[in-house]
Amino acid sequence: MAPDTEADDARGRVRMKYAAAKSAEDARRRYVWVEEDGSVRDLTDREAEHLATPFEGPDGARPYIKSRLKSRTPDGRLVGYLERSQLLGEKLLRIYGIVAGLVVIALLAMMWYQRRG
Repeated sequence: MAPDTEADDARGRVRMKYAAAKSAEDARRRYVWVEEDGSVRDLTDREAEHLATPFEGPDGARPYIKSRLKSRTPDGRLVGYLERSQLLGEKLLRIYGIVAGLVVIALLAMMWYQRRG
């Protein structure tokens, strides 16, 4: 998240505000939305604007950005924003897991065939 400072006129303090994206276009490029069933889609215009809106740290309206595809919200739901780079990492892990499983099956089949013959 990119910090943005804003002076508080009443007390002369500086407050930090954070936005997940610099603009709506930046949000569309960097983030996707994860649905409740775990499927992923591109952001709507409204969602992209929400990510580009600066929020103060403790603001309850700030967007929930997931750290992983399977991360859940505090109330146990799968929905939320996810960086596209995390999505690619999750897919690669799944692919490597499948490949490793196939290699193990092939090795076991070879060992079984050698013992048999």
